[in-house]
Amino acid sequence: MRAAYILTVRPGKEADYREVHRAVWPGLIEEAQKAGIRNHSVSMSGRTLFVYLEADDLEKSMASSRGQAC
Repeated sequence: MRAAYILTVRPGKEADYREVHRAVWPGLIEEAQKAGIRNHSVSMSGRTLFVYLEADDLEKSMASSRGQAC
């Protein structure tokens, strides 16, 4: 299954977002894989984030990842 969604970064927080997300924590990648999420990517244009991911069972993966620092 594939999913895509759009998020918006708060005004004035663009640089903070880029800095915090520059290096993805290995534990976050591991938790996403455990939840069945793969091929996850985020692109940023201005304050708009375009998010794409793939999972075998999207509903199960999203339920499993709730509460995680994603």
